[in-house]
Amino acid sequence: MAEPFALGMDLGATTVTTLAYHRRYGVLVRTRIPSRVSDGPAATLKRLAAELKRVRALSEVPWAAYKAVGLGAPGPLDLKAGLILKTPNLKGWNRVPVARRLRRAVGLPVLLENDARCAAWAEFRLGAGRGCRDMALLTLGTGVGGGIILDGALRRGPDHSAGELGFVYLDRNPGAPRAAFGLPGSLEALASAPALVRAARASLGRGKTGPLWRLCQGRPASADAAMLHRALRLGDRHATAAWDQAGQALGLAAASLINALNLERLIFGGGVMQGGGRELLSRIRRTAKAGAYPQAFRRCRIGAATLGPEAGAIGAAELALGDPA
Repeated sequence: MAEPFALGMDLGATTVTTLAYHRRYGVLVRTRIPSRVSDGPAATLKRLAAELKRVRALSEVPWAAYKAVGLGAPGPLDLKAGLILKTPNLKGWNRVPVARRLRRAVGLPVLLENDARCAAWAEFRLGAGRGCRDMALLTLGTGVGGGIILDGALRRGPDHSAGELGFVYLDRNPGAPRAAFGLPGSLEALASAPALVRAARASLGRGKTGPLWRLCQGRPASADAAMLHRALRLGDRHATAAWDQAGQALGLAAASLINALNLERLIFGGGVMQGGGRELLSRIRRTAKAGAYPQAFRRCRIGAATLGPEAGAIGAAELALGDPA
C-alpha cells in the first residue's frame, strides 16, 4: 500500500500556515494567509476548511491518498474532545470543537495538537533535534511556547498542557512584567516579542537618543519588533538592553531545564530568533553555563531551530500520519 499524504495547518493569532505533506517527498504545497481570528470561530473555521481544500487541490494528489489533517493551535486544548479551550491568544474562542467542525467540512480525520508541541516534534524528527532522544523547544514570538521530547516521546501530560514553558516563573519582584496570563515575572513576560518591545520602549522614554530613537522618529509607542532588530544590529543601547533582559531570562530557564531533564538538545525558534537569534543565543549560553551542572551543560547542544515558520504545520502533519512503519 502506498504511503499516505497529510495536510498540516498551524493556526496562529495573526497567520495560518497550511501545507500538503508526505514523508518521502516532503512539503508539496505551502500557503500563508491572515488568520483573522477576531472574526470569530464560525467564520474562521469556514475559511480554514476552504484553505485545506485549496491546498489539497494545488497538490494535485488524489483526495483518497490523504490520511488526515493535523492542526496545531494555541493552548490550552482538550485533545481527546478536539476542543480549543479558552486561550489568551484567540480572543473569544472558548471550548470550540475545531476537530469535529473541520472533519465535517473536509471529510478527513483531524488531529488537534498544541502548536508549539507540533513545532517541537517537527524539529525532533526532521530539524535541529534529529538524532537525539531528549530535547526541548522554546518558540519566541507573540508568546513563548514550548514542547518537550523525553526518551523519544512527545510529552503531553494528563491534562494535555505539558510544555507550557512560557509560564516558568523567573522574577517575583514587585513591578515585574506581566503577560496576558498568570503571575508577573513569567518567561513570556520577559522574553516574548511584546516583552522585548515593551522593555525597549521603556528604555527609550529614559534616554531619547540612538538608532532606535531615530527609527521610531521620536515616538517610542511606534517602536516595533522589526525596528528593534534593525537597531540591535546598529548597536543601539535600548535594543541591547531588551535583548539582555530576554537572554538572561531564557538562560535561567535553559539552566533549569538542563538541570531538571538532562537534555541533549535545547532549541530556540520563532520570530524573535529570526531577527536577532545569534545575539540572543550568545546571551542564553552564557547564563545557562553559569547555572547548569557542568556535565549536563556540556552534553546539551543549545541552538536555533532549522525548519522556520513551517515547523508547526510540518509537525502537525507528521503527527497526523502517526508512527512511521
